[in-house]
Amino acid sequence: MDYPTLREWIDAEPFEPFQLMMTDGRAFEITHPNLIWLAQNNVFVGLPDNPEEPVGPARARHCALAMIHIVRIEPLTAVPTPPWL
Repeated sequence: MDYPTLREWIDAEPFEPFQLMMTDGRAFEITHPNLIWLAQNNVFVGLPDNPEEPVGPARARHCALAMIHIVRIEPLTAVPTPPWL
């Protein structure tokens, strides 16, 4: 992952919640743009105590020392699976 790509997801209008998938199998849900902070090669994710009010995180987690540890970004919007699949 690179900085410009991640910045595009954060700055999207309207914001679409997404999930960061990490090389070690962890996943971080970003439900509000205030829950993620970027540096040149570092990513911090805010962890709200109340998921219903994600704007003010209670604590933060340093999730990537290098953006290469972010494997992909997936939208959190669920697409219904047809019953025949």
